[in-house]
Amino acid sequence: MLGSFFAGEAFLVLFALLFVVAVPVVVIGVIVFVLQRNSKNRAAWQKLSQSIGLTMPNPKKLELVGPFNGVDVRLAIGARRTGGGEDRSTEFFTYCTSKFPRSLRLNLEIKTDGGFFARALKTEKIKLGQENFDQAFTAVCYDANVLRTLLLSDFPSNKTQNLMGDLMLANHSFEVVSVSDDQVYIETSGQVGDEAVLRNMLGNVSHLARRFDDARKRLPKAQWEINLERSWNEFSSEKGLNFDAAGFVISGNLDGLPLKIKLQTSSGKWQTVFEFKFQQSLQIGLKLMPENSVHKALTWVGVQDIETGVKEFDDAFIVKAGNVEIAKRKLQPDLCRHLMLLFKDTSAFIVDDDQFAFTLDTVIGEPAKLRGFAAAAIAAAQMLHR
Repeated sequence: MLGSFFAGEAFLVLFALLFVVAVPVVVIGVIVFVLQRNSKNRAAWQKLSQSIGLTMPNPKKLELVGPFNGVDVRLAIGARRTGGGEDRSTEFFTYCTSKFPRSLRLNLEIKTDGGFFARALKTEKIKLGQENFDQAFTAVCYDANVLRTLLLSDFPSNKTQNLMGDLMLANHSFEVVSVSDDQVYIETSGQVGDEAVLRNMLGNVSHLARRFDDARKRLPKAQWEINLERSWNEFSSEKGLNFDAAGFVISGNLDGLPLKIKLQTSSGKWQTVFEFKFQQSLQIGLKLMPENSVHKALTWVGVQDIETGVKEFDDAFIVKAGNVEIAKRKLQPDLCRHLMLLFKDTSAFIVDDDQFAFTLDTVIGEPAKLRGFAAAAIAAAQMLHR
C-alpha cells in the first residue's frame, strides 16, 4: 500500500514536471507560428504594394492606400472585441474601403444582412421584391422608389446588368459588403495574406465605388432637389459664390471670409453645414464647443476653463484657451448672446482659432434663411476679430 502511495506521488510529480515543460513549449510554439504568419503576410502585402503602386504608410502595419482602378482605396487589417466575460476575445479581419468623391446624399445604407455593420442598423429595411437580394442585404434609403431606381435601372457593366447584380456578385466572395452615402466597404475574416484574395477585394471595392458614383450622377433629380438647386443657385449668384449643383456645395468668399455651405446626410438625417475659415488665426488657442457628457470628460493640458459670466452661455459651452486673458476679452456678453442664437437647433457647433462651423439637422433651402445664417455667422466672426 505504501509503495502504491509513492508510485502515485511519483506520477503526480512527473505530471507536474511535464506540465511545467509543456506549457512554455506550447506558448513558444504559438508565438513562433504567429510571428512566421505575420512575416509571411507582410511579405505578401509588400509584394502587392510594389506590383500595383499602393503605398504602405507604416511598414510595420498591414495597410495599403492610394489610387486603384481610378478610385482611392484603403486595404488594411482591423481588430474588434467580441463576446463577453470569459468568452471575450479579439477578432481580426481584413477590410477594403473607398470613399466617394462626394456624398451620394440618399440616406443610403446597404449592408449584408447579419454582418457586423448590419447588426448596428436600427432603421427598418426596405423590401425590393427581389427574394435573393432581400434575404442577403439590409437596405435603407430616404425614398424606397429612389432605391429601386438606383439598384434596378438597366445600367450594364462587363460584370452585371445593374447595381443589384454588382452587390450580389460581391456578396458571393465576402462576408460583409456595405455601401453608404460616403463609402463602399467590404470585409472578410482573419488576416489575409493571399495576394489573389487581396486583389479581389481591391477589384470589387473599386468596381462598386465607380459604379455607384456613376449611377448617382445618372439618377433623375427629385422635385425637391430641383427646387433646392434653384434656391441655392439664386443665393450663390446674388453673393458672387460658386455653386456645385452635382455635389450641392456653395463655396467662395463672403464679406472677406472663405465660406462653404454643403448638404450632407448623417445617421439617417439631412444636414446643412456652414463652414467659415478666418482670414487670420486668432492665435490664442481658443476651443469652444457645446457641453455634453463627452466634452465634460475631456481635458486639454496647459489650458484653463473660461467662464464668461453669461450664465446661459457658460451652461451651454465649454471654452478653453491658451491665452485666457485675450479669450475673456473677446467673449463679451453681446458675442455670447449672438453665439447662443446661432447655436439654437444645431447638432454640431465649434469655434476655434481658425474656423467657425455649425450643422443643422435639416435642409436649409430658402435663400432668405441662407442669407440669415451666413450674415449671423459673419457677424460673430467679426466680433471675434475685434
